[in-house]
Amino acid sequence: MPQIFVSSGRVILVIFLVGILFISLYVTVIRFSNAQQTQDGIDDKLVSYEKKSNFIKEFHVPIEERGLRGITTDSQGNAWFLHSTNETSTIVKLEPDSGKFTQYPEEGETIADNPVINLAAGQLVFDKERNAVWFTDARVNSIGKLDIASGQIKLWQVPTKNAGPMGIVLSPEGKSLWFAEIIGNNIARFDIQSEKIVEYQTGENSGPTLLTFDEKGQLWVSLAFSDSVMLTQIGNLSSNSSVGMVKMSLPKPDRFAPFGIAIAGGKLYVSDHGSSRMIVADENSGLQSYDVYWTSSSSSPALIPTTLPGEVVVDKHGNIFFPQHGGNRISEIRQDDGLMTEYNIPTGPLSTVLFLTASDDGRVWFTEWASNKVAYLDTLVKVPFEL
Repeated sequence: MPQIFVSSGRVILVIFLVGILFISLYVTVIRFSNAQQTQDGIDDKLVSYEKKSNFIKEFHVPIEERGLRGITTDSQGNAWFLHSTNETSTIVKLEPDSGKFTQYPEEGETIADNPVINLAAGQLVFDKERNAVWFTDARVNSIGKLDIASGQIKLWQVPTKNAGPMGIVLSPEGKSLWFAEIIGNNIARFDIQSEKIVEYQTGENSGPTLLTFDEKGQLWVSLAFSDSVMLTQIGNLSSNSSVGMVKMSLPKPDRFAPFGIAIAGGKLYVSDHGSSRMIVADENSGLQSYDVYWTSSSSSPALIPTTLPGEVVVDKHGNIFFPQHGGNRISEIRQDDGLMTEYNIPTGPLSTVLFLTASDDGRVWFTEWASNKVAYLDTLVKVPFEL
């Protein structure tokens, strides 16, 4: 049964609220990376049960080795996700109605260092106009395109070595792609017609991670290592300066580890991957005033004491969704009334969910690294409760 939380003004009521523990994204992800590097010895405590859910359906991925990363969906409702290790990368398609998996292996050789590969989890975005899936892959230090009709994959190498390309979005006009380099400390533009990449520095040790466009065509970027987010006027950018970039942090002494980022209804949603909270602020506030959604306590406090909210996405109705990396849940914040609902992931106690995507058919897809599954939350199934 999902848990329901109601927002009232600036106060979020949460049952079983635990103490606040702030840790940096860097430490958190490095621990996660170490787990990936020693997959054969992974603690069985991470995945010890499978329960029934009326809201979430899971699929076992037919690849033995763990390596699930980002996920997206196409216009037919199929799920596309990246499976990547230190030696191989594969784009996988899942047709949910039949349960059929199709694998598209990449041919690129590993050129990045292992710590970079483990830290920078590749992401994907569907391009309806070109019927293609674009993606980032730190292992080959490249962005790539999978042509759905032919099944062919083409790679473009990032100019900066060991850049750790991660978040990727299609520009509003559909002529370019923007991606974040978490280790390279750049954001970059890929012009689809000319096939050229231009990088823009975001500052030393800033750690650009995920990004999104707002309705005005402005690019928002989470800077995981510098406790800030960045608003970017892409038309004013210069490759040799910080012109066109505005960085924002929470008022001191508050600090956070921004990870997921989304814009909906004039609000900025940023997940704090170093705690158990979601930051919500007016997009024009500069983060100087904000509300907080606290998730319920960690499902495995002995393993991870905080819930570590991950990627943030918006569905076609403006509702917000994010996974709890350490809480083993999917959270929804409704746009119309601010109500937050938490859905327990059937496999646990820690299936390790960090990335997700919302499709137009009412499904919110996500990857489970520790359990080696992909799954979707069916948002059309109504939660049986009354206020």
